[in-house]
Amino acid sequence: MNDPIKTFIQRLPAFEHEFDGDPRWELVFSNGRRKWFYLVVSYYNGVYYIAEHIDGTAAIQIDEHGEVAANSHNVTAYFDEKKWATLFSMALEYLDRVEKEWVTEYRQLVRKFPRKYRQGVIHSKLVRHYCPDIRRIDQELGDENLRKFVYMVENGEISRLHDGRVKDLTAAKYFEYCKVAYLNSHLNLDEKTNQLSGIELYRLFADGRHEGLTEIEQDSVSEFREWMEGTHPKRRPGGHPWEILRGGNTTHISLYVSKDRLGRDNQYEITLRGNSIARIAETLKIYLGLMDKQLTVVFDEPEKIRKRLLGQDSIGIVPEYLSLHRAENMFDVGIEDVMHLYHFGMAQKEICKLASWKQLPCLRPASAL
Repeated sequence: MNDPIKTFIQRLPAFEHEFDGDPRWELVFSNGRRKWFYLVVSYYNGVYYIAEHIDGTAAIQIDEHGEVAANSHNVTAYFDEKKWATLFSMALEYLDRVEKEWVTEYRQLVRKFPRKYRQGVIHSKLVRHYCPDIRRIDQELGDENLRKFVYMVENGEISRLHDGRVKDLTAAKYFEYCKVAYLNSHLNLDEKTNQLSGIELYRLFADGRHEGLTEIEQDSVSEFREWMEGTHPKRRPGGHPWEILRGGNTTHISLYVSKDRLGRDNQYEITLRGNSIARIAETLKIYLGLMDKQLTVVFDEPEKIRKRLLGQDSIGIVPEYLSLHRAENMFDVGIEDVMHLYHFGMAQKEICKLASWKQLPCLRPASAL
């Protein structure tokens, strides 16, 4: 398998590279039929790091002599030696075509590369129009709560009245916040559970790794301050004390406490967070419940949430070969919700016409510069 690798490594520097701290090439080509490949090659410290993104994200490391690097552990995890050789042979054929007529090759790529492998952005209002069954956080929130929250944002009530600062906070006071949160969540508590105290509900529904917060003197301002500062003997690091409703690392709801950013003694900021598509409606109901009880709390980026509720934001379309987990970080603009193309069902054709698509990699010979 070394011959096509050596030839590929020798020829690659003759093509223009991107630069992201290290030289980087992106090659997108097909086998002449329906199968596509997306090779990403970066060069660092005498080694070419090569990953194939579409077909299982297989990776290999090649030294400058075209030999598999000694620390390359994933050579055959997805492809055997024969398949790697075939892949590099197709890559060389692609370089031949680019070298001969790079504009024509790019034109063919734009025309034929499947949309399901592309990254794009589509207006939420269009998605709501063409996909009436899609998950709607505005419908989950309910008309009354929707109107209430939008009114608060548009009239400046959130920023004007509720800046999140709380003086002389205690553990008991924090658990009062928690109880209001649980009563306004999607837990559907029975009558007996509704009567439990805040700390009892916290023990039932929080992450459980409370770092000793439930063990300090509950009504003591000084003990809470010492616990926050990490000097209390019962403070145990490494937990998730603010995760009041369990979930995954992006799908939980948290009620954070932090020291006042201006450094004022015994003042704290309480912030509610839970912006995943699966929890945002629940988080909003908790926020409105806290407001009804006149409990001061910060709600992150309310203007952005307003746009999501009204369908004035955009949804990111993620290439099918990538996970949706944290995929919103792929986008330059403020994207909160992401989907694969197949999630649009029968509306895929219309979505493809109306979406804005990220430009595909355009490889050209360095001699064309």
